[in-house]
Amino acid sequence: MMSRDMQGELSAKELELLKRIAGEGHSSLKKAEEKNVALHLSQLGLVSLKKGCKATYVITEHGKREAGNTLPVDPSSINQMINELKDTLRGYHDDLKLYIDHRLNEQSEIFLRRLDTDRKEIGEDTFLSAVRTEYLKLSKTSPMAPYVPIGQLREFVCRVLNSDRRTFDTMLLSIANKDPHTVQLSTSSGERGTGIIYGRGECHAAIIK
Repeated sequence: MMSRDMQGELSAKELELLKRIAGEGHSSLKKAEEKNVALHLSQLGLVSLKKGCKATYVITEHGKREAGNTLPVDPSSINQMINELKDTLRGYHDDLKLYIDHRLNEQSEIFLRRLDTDRKEIGEDTFLSAVRTEYLKLSKTSPMAPYVPIGQLREFVCRVLNSDRRTFDTMLLSIANKDPHTVQLSTSSGERGTGIIYGRGECHAAIIK
């Protein structure tokens, strides 16, 4: 936008001549009225006499800026600018999405590796200690005491050890096979799929000593 001071100083004729000189690059003025207008523009630093010429004026850098601020804006150029901005923003959006997806995948892989590492570090002694602790809690309210439901025992132990079902079932069966006195399994009734496969059947209850 043209400065308020400049807008106040320039008349319609001065603005018209300024834009004309800016469009043509230079203008040879013959009419006295145009010369007077150009003189005022020259005093404002918007135009200047071409070297070696008495009535040919050229636009100054300051004049180019002021003339450009007064020229009408081409709607097609605005649409082009908007489309270019949209394309740029769309590119930023796509790049940002790719970056976020990449970082999420990286963090997910790191979390899973740490989780697997934690699970691998569970020793038999740690496992059996957790099983005994959770068994004692469940046995106090179990309707089949001294047996407790394997499904509930598994859920509580996995939560404490940050383990999974496969690890629990594998380790419990390993202890039961090595020391049937410590881990006693029963094929009592229970919901199918919640127990542990032992021998030819599915055991749903256990005693831990």
